[in-house]
Amino acid sequence: MSLINQVYHLVRADFLERVRRFSFLVVMGLALFAGYMFVPPVGAPYTSFVVASHRGYYNSAWVGTLFGVTAAMLLSLIGFYLVKNSISRDYDTRVGQIIATTPLRKPVYMAGKWISNVLVLSAILLVLTLIGPVMQLVRGEVTELHLMAMWTPIWMMGFPALAFVAALAVLFESISFLRGGFGNVVYFFLWGPVLVGSSARSYISDAASVHALDFAGVASTTWDIKQKLVSAGVDIHKGVFGIVGPLPPENRHLFMWDGIDWTPELILHRLLWVGLGAVVVLIAAIPFDRFDPAGSRALARASKAARNLSSSSRAEVQPQAVTAGLAKPVIGKSAVPLTPIVRGAPKTRFVAIVVAELKLMLKGRSWWWYLVALGLTIPTPFIPLDRVAEMLFAGGMLWPVLLWSGMGTRELRHRTFPTVFATVRPLSRQLPAMWMAGVIVAAAMASGYAARMVVNGSGADLYALVVGVLFVPSLALALGVWTNGSRTFEIVYLLLWYISIQDGATVFDYRGATAEAVSSGVPVYFAVLAVGLMALAVVGRKKQMSVQ
Repeated sequence: MSLINQVYHLVRADFLERVRRFSFLVVMGLALFAGYMFVPPVGAPYTSFVVASHRGYYNSAWVGTLFGVTAAMLLSLIGFYLVKNSISRDYDTRVGQIIATTPLRKPVYMAGKWISNVLVLSAILLVLTLIGPVMQLVRGEVTELHLMAMWTPIWMMGFPALAFVAALAVLFESISFLRGGFGNVVYFFLWGPVLVGSSARSYISDAASVHALDFAGVASTTWDIKQKLVSAGVDIHKGVFGIVGPLPPENRHLFMWDGIDWTPELILHRLLWVGLGAVVVLIAAIPFDRFDPAGSRALARASKAARNLSSSSRAEVQPQAVTAGLAKPVIGKSAVPLTPIVRGAPKTRFVAIVVAELKLMLKGRSWWWYLVALGLTIPTPFIPLDRVAEMLFAGGMLWPVLLWSGMGTRELRHRTFPTVFATVRPLSRQLPAMWMAGVIVAAAMASGYAARMVVNGSGADLYALVVGVLFVPSLALALGVWTNGSRTFEIVYLLLWYISIQDGATVFDYRGATAEAVSSGVPVYFAVLAVGLMALAVVGRKKQMSVQ
């Protein structure tokens, strides 16, 4: 088979498999919803992409730019998590072992995965392209359509950024310690500084310097808007700036903007990110082990996990007397009698199950993990500055994210669900025990800030802290049970955590860290949400038990 045929069949099979997944439809829906919200109604109390309190009329160029910003900034985050599972899936399904027996070379395999990632993200970009003209007509400020003026910024801003993100997904999957949840966290904190840093380059006066290293194309667009506002006599050093934010209609100004001039130089700067993506893919082929069991830590861990039974199930199952008429399943050539579970005989060992779940959650953590956890907890009551203490508390509530993300997914991931689901009352014992283990971890990380509140005489607000401690494991368990994976919780919680630490984000303060959140009743909403999430977790686990 020729090289082109190898890449074609690899890309085709991978692309078709992923666009048929429910997660693809979810991301597609989120992108469409974000595109709709990013073109707010004329009288909305907020606006998007505002420069010096000015926004453009909703003509084709401006709507296309808004969709381009949506693609480059939002899809570069959620799109990464959508496509960062292609190589991992070949590990999990053992397809990689078949690929390892073929003459397919590592660079070819990685290139195929990259192209497949790009096509998946481009499919979402295509839908945004088609919905753009609809949104312009719906808003109705300017009804004359200029499709090239609209579609050019969507693809010139979105495609290069997504091509580079697709390459980063391949690179992360080729490195064993970045393949899992740790890599998801690393990318989240890489994504923010890169976008913020590239967008902030619009203050530079030299156009060539602005275009260079402009990942999302936002800096180049903002720079062009600023130049045209200056030529119209607007003081660009005053007013509101931002991608999206509150700005009532009476405080905003409208201007007609016909779009950026896409010169060959600017197009070359944008396509540079596609070339950088190709380089990243070639680099990714170096650490890739090509599914070699001798050099794959992931396969070694998976094999070990498959051989071990869940500790929580062993804490629950008790040996009973063998009764007559037992089925004798054949394992190999030996008939093994099964021990029946007598539901009324064993006494509740809930504490033992909680301890077992806690051990499973903490298993494999090195000494430095505990050292960092102590550093985020112990100094909190003694720090004189409240802001520093709040930052330590926020860091403490982020540190165990990879512990919580395994809740509700461990049984399926390690294939111990036949044992766990066969235990006595798994819904009323094992599932609450898992939740309680997550609560214990959250309470331990929040203990320093709780002690600070007591010392400062604000113990009356401890209930808000307790709500946060109960909410996080509830969210992790519900998302883990319903998605059968850890990635959804990691994305949702990272976004919630990041928004909650921003100034003015009172409604998202699930930790109850600010007096404004407590006084406005935000903890009450999160308490109700925590109860609802636990109910969803129970329903989801019951559904799992009926299917397995």
